[in-house]
Amino acid sequence: MLKDLAQKSECYKKLSASLKAGRLFHACMLIGADTEEVSAVAKLLSSDILQEGHGEDKREQISHKVFASIHPDLKE
Repeated sequence: MLKDLAQKSECYKKLSASLKAGRLFHACMLIGADTEEVSAVAKLLSSDILQEGHGEDKREQISHKVFASIHPDLKE
């Protein structure tokens, strides 16, 4: 559900496009009235970044850990 919310967000679409084009800034601040949406966008983008260079089998594991807030390379 959170992934669906984030994927529909205009903010995520723009940040994801920047990541794919290699133009994502080294730091991003996400601010919004809907804290659940902001958190979902941040987690989905973090998952995308952490999945770079990994195979499909590892990608699902990374995504699960990010959304469960247990990935060792992500601090909230």
